Amino acid sequence: MKSKEIKVLVLGGNGFVGNEIVRQLMQMNHVTPLIGSRTLSDKIVQGVAALKIDSTNLLELKDGLKEVDAVINCVTGDATTITQGAQLICEAATLSGMPKIIHLSSQSVYGAQTGVISENTPLRDDLGWYGHAKIAAEYAVEDYGKNGGTAIILRPGCISGKDSPLWTERIITWLKKGKLGDLGASGDGWSNIVDVADVAQAATKALNVSLREGEVKIFNLSAPDSPRWNQYFVDLGVSIGATPIKRISNRAIKLDAYLLGIPIKIIEHIFKKVHIKATWLPHGIPPSLLKLFRQEIKLDSTKATTELELMWNPYHIMLQNQIPASPEIPDKIS
Repeated sequence: MKSKEIKVLVLGGNGFVGNEIVRQLMQMNHVTPLIGSRTLSDKIVQGVAALKIDSTNLLELKDGLKEVDAVINCVTGDATTITQGAQLICEAATLSGMPKIIHLSSQSVYGAQTGVISENTPLRDDLGWYGHAKIAAEYAVEDYGKNGGTAIILRPGCISGKDSPLWTERIITWLKKGKLGDLGASGDGWSNIVDVADVAQAATKALNVSLREGEVKIFNLSAPDSPRWNQYFVDLGVSIGATPIKRISNRAIKLDAYLLGIPIKIIEHIFKKVHIKATWLPHGIPPSLLKLFRQEIKLDSTKATTELELMWNPYHIMLQNQIPASPEIPDKIS
């Protein structure tokens, strides 16, 4: 019996995570990926049709979702884009034949909780605007299920990869500048690092998960062997040649975060309001990261391993996948 060809719209498909999802979809039989993005840049994967879609525009979403079997939402942005975008995606899907929704959320929905965290752990809204927006977006997806739709919510930890702006590029910048290193007790929290390839693997495998009408499933995504932050900083620093690895005192990193990180964030916000790119600004360490580096939160990804049948990249491979192409970087990591 011939398998049915399915059409999958990847919203945010020209972004860091979206690009990898599209690449993996292209390797799947009987799957036709379609990129939806607010801006169609040179990052669009070659050979894949792309539509200009603003996820906060209901009419554009409805047009993009015509005859689509599934939509993968990996749009990033400010609070409005995250929250309103998820709400309108669900509304457009309801008006367009109820395709399966695969929604990328975040470990931020668990807030400042500690300990081993499963998908049944209650959400906690105490991490500021980002965590609040991610929780509101999940509520929209759950409401889609209550209205008869099917959906899968993925809650990744810190997504790493060669082009990861948050958990690879800026970490490498801080390591090279000596702003990060061994933080002692201030860096003993679990990193919950996960390779972007594994996040994309989860999203693509979610397409094959059978769901009953109105069913919404949730999966944590964190590499089972992800280390504590201190180990990650040291290993990444050694891998890129940022040695010797500095020992950073709690006082020093706090001074950096509060005297530099906060003012830079304010300047970035002002410049963003007037549509000016402030790429010349130094990368300050925001105070919110100091809390994360200490947080004893460990995502339990057992459900994703068993039900999605994920084949996780081992830590040393994930680490190697982050190294920028440069002659000064060793090809292999022991």
